[in-house]
Amino acid sequence: MIFKTPLYEAVEKNNAEMVQEILKKWIVNINLFEKVSIVINDFTYYYAEKTALHIAVENENNEIIGLLLSIFDINVNIIRKEYKKPQESIKEDDHNYDHWTSKKEETAIIIAIEKNNVSIVQLLLAHKNIDVNQFCTFKYVKNDFSLRIMEHLKNWAYQDFGERYYIEYENEEEAIKNKEYYLHLPIYVDNNAFAVEMKITALNIAIKEQRIEIIKLLLENEDIDVNAKSFVHQNGQTEERTALHLAVEKGNQEIIKILLN
Repeated sequence: MIFKTPLYEAVEKNNAEMVQEILKKWIVNINLFEKVSIVINDFTYYYAEKTALHIAVENENNEIIGLLLSIFDINVNIIRKEYKKPQESIKEDDHNYDHWTSKKEETAIIIAIEKNNVSIVQLLLAHKNIDVNQFCTFKYVKNDFSLRIMEHLKNWAYQDFGERYYIEYENEEEAIKNKEYYLHLPIYVDNNAFAVEMKITALNIAIKEQRIEIIKLLLENEDIDVNAKSFVHQNGQTEERTALHLAVEKGNQEIIKILLN
């Protein structure tokens, strides 16, 4: 199920001329979320909430990004929400998460950093309302129990992808019996489930991905908090990591020198 406005369609197709015409002649909600919901089978699905800016950054289209950023009320810090249950494994920090559900909440600048696109990062940093210290969230949840009951729940399990809830119940029959109560809950996780959650800033993810040029650009921003901590929650414990801590973990001497200077 996909809902698209003309602006979203034009951005998705990389049609800069059409984007310009729409922005010039139409009154548009530049920050409107478009929702994409695709259920491939009982074990694989994709759901996302994105704005035109997110799509333009995903497509790495600098011309369209510039057009969108010129609109006075654009929210450059708006969060893209993306949820996946892939058939293939998810790789994060050299760990393979097989049969895991992923949840990402990230801004346009984080998307650009992940793509290692220096010019887009420059465009976004030049916007007067950019929040360089905003946290983004990444979650990975092992959810074998949900897969066993997905056949029963698939008609309504995807209706609302809000905050993730961790539910404990005794068995599959109980879950199905109480599905009306759990109707607003997107994912079912039993008490043996395992989860990893990361909250991270643009600088820290640039260090994590070892994007040298982008790190330098971020550090030039007068509002950057070089001491901002990232948080990793796992097995009931929370670890805090600063930018320098992450650089040391990566063993990247060049990044360490940049931070210390």
